[in-house]
Amino acid sequence: MQNNRAAQFKALGALNGSRSLKNALRRRERVDLYQFSLGNRSNFSAQLNGLKTNANLELLNGNRKVIGASRKPGKRAEVITSLLEAGVYYLRVVRRGGDTAYRLALSAAPVTQPPQPPPQSSIGLLSTGSAELGRVDRTTGAFSLINSSSLDLTDIARSSAGDLFGITRNSLYKLDANTGTANLIGSLGANNMTALAFSTSGMLYAAGDSNFYTVNTQTGTATLVATIPNFSSSGDLVFDPAGNRFLATSATVGSSTDTLYSIDLNGVATVIGDTGFRNIYGLAQDSGIFYGYTVNRLQIRIDPTTGVGSFDRNLTGTTSAIFGAT
Repeated sequence: MQNNRAAQFKALGALNGSRSLKNALRRRERVDLYQFSLGNRSNFSAQLNGLKTNANLELLNGNRKVIGASRKPGKRAEVITSLLEAGVYYLRVVRRGGDTAYRLALSAAPVTQPPQPPPQSSIGLLSTGSAELGRVDRTTGAFSLINSSSLDLTDIARSSAGDLFGITRNSLYKLDANTGTANLIGSLGANNMTALAFSTSGMLYAAGDSNFYTVNTQTGTATLVATIPNFSSSGDLVFDPAGNRFLATSATVGSSTDTLYSIDLNGVATVIGDTGFRNIYGLAQDSGIFYGYTVNRLQIRIDPTTGVGSFDRNLTGTTSAIFGAT
């Protein structure tokens, strides 16, 4: 008889604090699925250990789309940590080898501080398809020109120290945020680069097509980290410090809208969800809010847990296509 455990789930109810359980996957049983709920925005963690053979652990949202995963080789413990909004979620234990018992330990600690609203004047930077670099007031959508040149920057990124960099499809530049002056650092050694962002550690990352890179800010050289299946960079990366990961938009084949991906620093990527908008070429994070900028000058807000975008405002002050944001 066919095993139906993958389609069924065990309801764990509301999770607040710590909980552990023991179970096993044997014979035709390859998947155990658990449902739980969070009543508040919470720091969530799950650990799968006590394995006799290889098994993976996956976190799914209420629509059963994977939003986090741990897939270590062998019998090593699998761990997922994430900041989750209130709602319904699933954990999936997937056996990859022979029969195995396992222990699943869960914890959820409510976040007492709500997300802070954006500052009264929240200023970011944008690059356009008309070789413009300018400031954007996220509270009004007003774009003010810093400089117009002949350099078509496909994306820009600013470090926590305030250093500003930009890329064309094959080169890295250091930019002056006050004047827009660009100085060539060097060739990336790769083509069709469209996305650029710093991690909080100060490492610069880039993406182009289905490839994810680190970039040397002294030489411009890009080093391949991973090629991501089914991913095609729509135009930007943004770092999510709460999840120690990047968020990226992908132009999905067969879809009229972009898909939001989560990309770990080692290049392991998972689909978060459909944004509902197309051609999101710029991404930025400001005071815990994730913004997207479309080629036709829409500023949107993006939910990092579901990928869903919502219209925020139209940009004014430029008629050019938006190419990059930070």
